[in-house]
Amino acid sequence: MLHTGLLPNGNFEQGPKPSDLKGTVIKGKYSLPKWVKKGLVEYISGGPQPGGFFFAVPRGVHAIRLGNEASVHQYVRVKKGSYYSLTFSATRTCALDEVLGVSASNDSADLPIQTLYSSNGGDTYAWAFKATSQIVKVAFHNPGKEEDPECGPLLDAIAIKEMAPLPKPIGNMVKNGDFEIGPHVFKNFSTGVLLLPHAHDYITPLPGWIIESLKPVKYIDSTYFFVPSRSFAVELVGGRESAIAQIIRTVQDQFYLLTFKIGDAKNGCNGPMLVEAFAAKDTVKVNYESKGKGGFTSASLKFKAISDRTRLTFWSSYYHNTVDFSHMCGFLPNGNFEEAPKPSNMKKTVIVGKHSLTEWDFNGLVEYISGGPQPGGFYFNVPRGVHAISTIRTCAQEQSIRVAASGTTVDLPIQTLFSGDGGDTYAWAFKATSQNVKITLKNPGIEEDPACGPLLDAIAIKEILLPHYIGGVLIPSHPHDSVSSLPGWIIESVRPVKFIDSKHFYVPSGSSAIELVGGRESVIAQIIYTKPNVSYLLTFKVGDAKNNCPSSMEVEAFAGKENVKVHFNSEAKGGFTTASLKFHAISDRTRITFWSAFYHTRLDYGYMCGPVLDDVKVVHVMY
Repeated sequence: MLHTGLLPNGNFEQGPKPSDLKGTVIKGKYSLPKWVKKGLVEYISGGPQPGGFFFAVPRGVHAIRLGNEASVHQYVRVKKGSYYSLTFSATRTCALDEVLGVSASNDSADLPIQTLYSSNGGDTYAWAFKATSQIVKVAFHNPGKEEDPECGPLLDAIAIKEMAPLPKPIGNMVKNGDFEIGPHVFKNFSTGVLLLPHAHDYITPLPGWIIESLKPVKYIDSTYFFVPSRSFAVELVGGRESAIAQIIRTVQDQFYLLTFKIGDAKNGCNGPMLVEAFAAKDTVKVNYESKGKGGFTSASLKFKAISDRTRLTFWSSYYHNTVDFSHMCGFLPNGNFEEAPKPSNMKKTVIVGKHSLTEWDFNGLVEYISGGPQPGGFYFNVPRGVHAISTIRTCAQEQSIRVAASGTTVDLPIQTLFSGDGGDTYAWAFKATSQNVKITLKNPGIEEDPACGPLLDAIAIKEILLPHYIGGVLIPSHPHDSVSSLPGWIIESVRPVKFIDSKHFYVPSGSSAIELVGGRESVIAQIIYTKPNVSYLLTFKVGDAKNNCPSSMEVEAFAGKENVKVHFNSEAKGGFTTASLKFHAISDRTRITFWSAFYHTRLDYGYMCGPVLDDVKVVHVMY
């Protein structure tokens, strides 16, 4: 029976025979000891690599890289019916959006590999499954089809742990409230274990808890981090984007007291911190001034249950770092919702009647909201007018808005992360397939609280700059450059980029530019036509947006096999530097890619900001 720890050759230190290697590529299906491989799998030694890359293997010397559609698997003996957690180290190796597929016991998931939470390539993830038989196939797979077939996630240090059943709570209604039951943590080197979002609390590396929204939380241990009590805790590394929650049994109309501790992990994360806790209709904000040396404070929240189930939710309020061709332009009819329903068509804030909202038809529960204080202690901002309908999220739950037009649909996560006043603006593009198109915005979620849901305001067609208010326009991730709010460009990864204008921001040249607000998580790219073995010169400008974001900034640019790091010291007063990268084309198409190497937050409310990218050019050069 398998015990907790590394899988057989889970650290890949038992390598293939020299005769089974062609350079770094493993030949033969069974050449990697204890594993079965399929497709292009490379055996990697940590350190400098061809093309100027550096692969870190912090838990040993060797790792494997999975090429397009490549996989490795092995069979392990387990207890049927038990729950298990896999812990593994994974890192992306190219400036592309990379995904690692993991599967076991007829369950599977595609995990985005970002390498965002540690600087040494040591990001560690956990994923859980339930054993449906005594022998299960554990597999890791690269499902992507990368432009460069040599790109793919780096995989190392794979361990397994049987999850102990949760004990019955005694004197505490919260299950696993001390976080002592969790995934395997490596003892020889730990950067914490990232627990990716999951909507359920039963098959999970952290039993009893739900990880909400887009970002993971980090499971940390007292050997390598400061933990307020006992051996383990959770670090809220994703700001408002990673909410941790649990649903507990309560008795309606009874009062309860929620207590908890917050602190810093003694990992160089300095500055003012703020954790928000929610229970039923009540909330509390807990401040903590971190000096990066460890320490904590205790907090409490008294709440009244409104049903037999109550959701407890926690998030960090701040973020911390170690063109179409249509003729229509402007607001849609009543796109700002300032033409209100008649009073007879209102039941408090709820709109009554399908056609009661001027110029709009609706289905389901739609509320007409006036900006300002709301019942339950909330405050809704409507910065572009007075009224909105209930895409700012309004509760401490994961929310999204579904946008559909002309046969195209997308679900956009609503985070309110990039401005301090609730005024986040998004852009989405579609291609008209007829002269009349139906534009629909929908809340696809089934919220625990039916009154929750995204706040929607100021709907325009074709990207516009509102004259009385502009905070930039967020352009979400999209993998294609044809139907795009920013024609010609691909927005890669999980975070958006921000389209900014020279009236409200500093722009190096012309009227518009892009602000890289998401660090390594928001990658902007374009694929250009090139001739193999011909040299080219990429030039661009990097600066700051003059938006209260002083910091040492760095933009990384990639083209072919070459890359360059461009430093710019922002004093938040505007300004820019010009940079260049000479590259040699290796095919008839070359991807040029940009990201911000660091994460930045504004001095006012901790909202995310970043370097400005502008004036990108590529020309043919002679060596």
